[in-house]
Amino acid sequence: MRMSCILCVIGLVCVPVAIGQTLSFNSPMSTGAAPWTSNPESWNTSGGTITVAPVPPVPVGTSGFPTEGDQWCIVNALGASGSLTVPAGGPAPVFTPGQTGNLNVMFPIPPPAPGMTLAIVFDWNYVSPECANDPTYNDFLDISLTDGAGTIFQNLIYRDTYSTTLGAPATTPEETGIVTAGFCNPPGTLEEMPIGAPKTAVINIDPTLLGMNNIFFEVNVGDGADAAYSSYAYIDNLTIISVPILPTITMSSPAPGQTLIVDTNLAVGVDTFNVFNFEICPGGPGSGPAMFYGFCLTSPTSINNVIQQLLLPAFAGNPFHYISTNGAETLGPFAVQPGLTLDAICIQIGFGGLVNAGPVINYTTQ
Repeated sequence: MRMSCILCVIGLVCVPVAIGQTLSFNSPMSTGAAPWTSNPESWNTSGGTITVAPVPPVPVGTSGFPTEGDQWCIVNALGASGSLTVPAGGPAPVFTPGQTGNLNVMFPIPPPAPGMTLAIVFDWNYVSPECANDPTYNDFLDISLTDGAGTIFQNLIYRDTYSTTLGAPATTPEETGIVTAGFCNPPGTLEEMPIGAPKTAVINIDPTLLGMNNIFFEVNVGDGADAAYSSYAYIDNLTIISVPILPTITMSSPAPGQTLIVDTNLAVGVDTFNVFNFEICPGGPGSGPAMFYGFCLTSPTSINNVIQQLLLPAFAGNPFHYISTNGAETLGPFAVQPGLTLDAICIQIGFGGLVNAGPVINYTTQ
């Protein structure tokens, strides 16, 4: 409880700012009969069956779509060549026209504002009628930033029958308004969990792509080894947002019994905290509650340990609390007992009390 109050007093989490919506599928921009070849939103397809719903009989509101406006897109591998060989867990094969259900749109990426980076945000879903962990008929979904000609610059989402995020039975229909019958019954057709709901992806864009114009947002849904059971995906509300660059802590051991701390991506002139927690999250670093910025704090000892760190005064060289003077700060090395496993996070409290918290890392002292 005390930890929650202290974090509330520290400030508010920075809110991402949308800088432009690229793809919405809203009428009257996308109207007419499916499949599509071009439209005023400047997206294209090179294979499969592309449907902008609600072309009847797909009902509005199915599985929470549309998530913005009054229409969304269904990308189906139906009508593509199929017969693709896909290794378990990917990567997907090199795409050529006609092999997959394909959607692509030119996606210019503007340069970010100082101290900020860009993230791509979109709503999606994936349904596959194939069996889980199918070594032969391994259907897949690949959503990537590409050059529009088959080269992937950054993979955003990849799924196939080996993905552990798929569950059954699916409830999200394809463009005819029905759920494609699964090959394995039970459990039935696979769907990205939670079943029957949109999924929102928020993914930082690779810094090397920032400011580049000749970039494409591309969705490929492919059939593995046959075209008899076709998988499909839902896409809607593609947006670019501006988000703060997250302060990041790294730890290393330059010599036995010593620990060096390096903080990067820092805003200059603000309170900077490195917080360490010896209660390790069983779900991995950062899997704790959002109110604790991913830390697991289930015991009074853990809570008090973190509170005491946050109350330490700021001074130069203090590994727990200092005022940043550069975009990167090196602290130490410090003498630390080897064999201690901990989670760590770098947090900055900017002007106006805004909190910018980086990713949680796990480290064992050497």
